[in-house]
Amino acid sequence: MNTRLTSELQSSISLHAGAGEILGALDRHAIISITDRAGRIVFCNEKFVEISGYSRDVLIGKNHNLLNSGLHRPEFFKEMWATIAAGRNWEGDIRNRRKDGSHYWVRSTIAPLLGDDGRPEKYLSIRTDVTSIKKAEIAYQSILSVDNIGNRVFVVWPETLELIFLNKTALSDFGLDTNDLAGLKLSDLNRLGDYHHAVFEEEAFRKIILQLLNGAQTKVTYEDTDKDGHPIEVRIELVTPENDRPRLVIVFRDISERKAAERAILRFKATLNKSRNEVYMFRPDNLRFFYVNEEATASLGYSNEELLEMGPLDIKPELDRESCLEIVDTLLSGQQSTAVFETVHRSKDGQERPVEVMLQLMQDDEIGPFCVAIVRDLTEKRAGEAENRWLRSMLDLMLAEIYVYDPVDLRFHYINYAGQKRFGWSESDYTVRTMADGSPQFDKERHLKRISALVEGAQASHVFETKDPDGRPIEVTEQAFFVDGFGTKIVAIVRDITERKVAEKRKDEFVSTVSHELRTPLTSIAAVLDLLRASPAGLDPAKHNRLLAIAGKNCDLLLNQINDILDSVGLETGQIEFGLEKIDLNSFLVEAVEINERFGDQYEVRFNRASDISQAYVMADSRRLMQVMANLMSNAAKFSKSGGEVEVRLFREQDDLCISVTDKGCGIALDDQQRVFGRFTQVDSSDTRAKGGTGLGLSISKSIVEKLGGSIGLTSEIGKGTTVKIKLPDAAT
Repeated sequence: MNTRLTSELQSSISLHAGAGEILGALDRHAIISITDRAGRIVFCNEKFVEISGYSRDVLIGKNHNLLNSGLHRPEFFKEMWATIAAGRNWEGDIRNRRKDGSHYWVRSTIAPLLGDDGRPEKYLSIRTDVTSIKKAEIAYQSILSVDNIGNRVFVVWPETLELIFLNKTALSDFGLDTNDLAGLKLSDLNRLGDYHHAVFEEEAFRKIILQLLNGAQTKVTYEDTDKDGHPIEVRIELVTPENDRPRLVIVFRDISERKAAERAILRFKATLNKSRNEVYMFRPDNLRFFYVNEEATASLGYSNEELLEMGPLDIKPELDRESCLEIVDTLLSGQQSTAVFETVHRSKDGQERPVEVMLQLMQDDEIGPFCVAIVRDLTEKRAGEAENRWLRSMLDLMLAEIYVYDPVDLRFHYINYAGQKRFGWSESDYTVRTMADGSPQFDKERHLKRISALVEGAQASHVFETKDPDGRPIEVTEQAFFVDGFGTKIVAIVRDITERKVAEKRKDEFVSTVSHELRTPLTSIAAVLDLLRASPAGLDPAKHNRLLAIAGKNCDLLLNQINDILDSVGLETGQIEFGLEKIDLNSFLVEAVEINERFGDQYEVRFNRASDISQAYVMADSRRLMQVMANLMSNAAKFSKSGGEVEVRLFREQDDLCISVTDKGCGIALDDQQRVFGRFTQVDSSDTRAKGGTGLGLSISKSIVEKLGGSIGLTSEIGKGTTVKIKLPDAAT
């Protein structure tokens, strides 16, 4: 007795007394195996090893798919697994394949061995070899099928060409029965009924069978047509039954359907060759391609002939044979109908590219099971995904809010980070939300009416201003676009225009201020001219000169204001040129105080100069730098109290030379200190108008100092005064 079998079965089956003898008998006469829950063989007896042709070491750990002959459909095994997995026995006949490729039949009983939890832990298979019985059944069925098939079958003696047998179809064609065959030759058939075929003429037939009789060929096959013009295949074969005389078997097979199928296959192949996907067909037993379409050859760089000598393992560097067979086995066993996975294809030149494979098992009555792999190149998809990630990251960096939504249901398809931040939504949040979720005051009908012109193409885009739920001014730009596979979508770009509105307000205030400042001196000049015209001879010289002085002063004021405007524009556009020279700042500040002294006298303010360093030189345009000093000192005088003092100081700060102008005036509020250098910014337009000026002085000064490589800033405190400080590079360093 096989002790290994006995111990294995005893560990899996509860045996009663006397079961050992039964077990021994089973071992001698039955083919026995045990598999685990996953279908892997954990035990097999010698009869199993003997009939399969595989060694026990090869069989253990393998699935029974190793023996799959390809005859049975996946549904056959699927039903078997469903039965035994439910804890029920299964019985049936299975055709298996030996290691050498030959087939054998077994009658199988598979019993699930249940564990303590009532679920199958292992499966016991007991099989008997019924190959001979199946062969007999097949032989009997062959006789029946030959007699009943629609093809015409003739059997003749090769020496005399006398008929031995005609199947029912052939007998019917010639109006004969089996009793009429005695002494009847093949050529006699052409004189019976309305059937006639040239191959039945004795001389022609003997020429055809000559190559069979001399052993040059085992069979002759050619295509012809029957009396109705239908395509037929004529097959003549010399057959020698065991212990009997040789005889010729002639089969006329109607191949109308096959020809139609061939035409369909040609059309099918032509269709596959036009596909942009790669298509491969291979057999699961040898993993060798038997069909590849044109896209496959173009993508891999191999010829069709080269690929038909290869298989999936030759083009998939990431997939080994065992992994490939595991995927195929899941299809053969019926566990899956389709397998989809991503891998890499390597072309003839060694280049590798990502692909997606959809693998499906097909059944064919003649060639058995085969696999169809439809392969999609993922290179563009991966590049598109990377580009999409890059684009989304760029959009997420934008300050403007971007929304993409459907114009029908108004559901969001994309919102960038700025938009998500506004509403506090994540990506998983916004994909289930609509425009109505963004605002409680949202009017759907009004919105649909507004975007209808975009959807219909009557309008390319539209821009409008409104306010967000927080009351901030926003500008919305909307545009419709069409994307293949997604339809029409609306993209809305929302910009916060609070700063723009403030800037526009400042600009309006600036224009108002400039208009006022220009109008004042012009009005004064016009009034003087009117007086002079009204009584040119009636004015005494003193009054005449006083009016001219007033007109001249207002002309100077008007000229200065126009110059400020021109300088501001020129500095912004880069039209003003700087002539750099080495300037002694000590001497320069002495001159600055002298030039602006009269301006200080006008406001009863005195300028005091102080210097902490004896030698201080900078590279600058003296005229432009003096313009800066005039702006700073005039501002300091304007906003100082009558009888006050303004300090102009020179000192060093690290590697820079600094000039500060300090007044003890009203000061500037903290919120306004960063705005005073703006071009269209005025801290208090009413106060500025009272003091006079365009409000461009600090903006011009900042531009000039920065052009000279320096910086300007201020510190101020309400009620205590303001200090403006200029930093310039030391020309000595």
